[in-house]
Amino acid sequence: MLPRAPPTSLPIAALAADMPAYLEADWSGDALVLSTGARYLRHGTWPDGGGPAQIWARRDDTALDVVTVDGRLVAFVAPRPLRA
Repeated sequence: MLPRAPPTSLPIAALAADMPAYLEADWSGDALVLSTGARYLRHGTWPDGGGPAQIWARRDDTALDVVTVDGRLVAFVAPRPLRA
């Protein structure tokens, strides 16, 4: 579970602490579980010039999605306010 944060901010400290899990994850297939236990489902895929771009929706207690390009993490997205 991510720590409490203001509703419109990303939990930067938690992301920094969990970054190794995000970077070592195999962002392929339809679903994955990070070594931290966070569960993600592939929400969509779009072609681009450098490889497929994907958005992964977190399926836990917070709205913190991940964008990958060619299997590499490129962004975090909070599509709606994070639950405290």
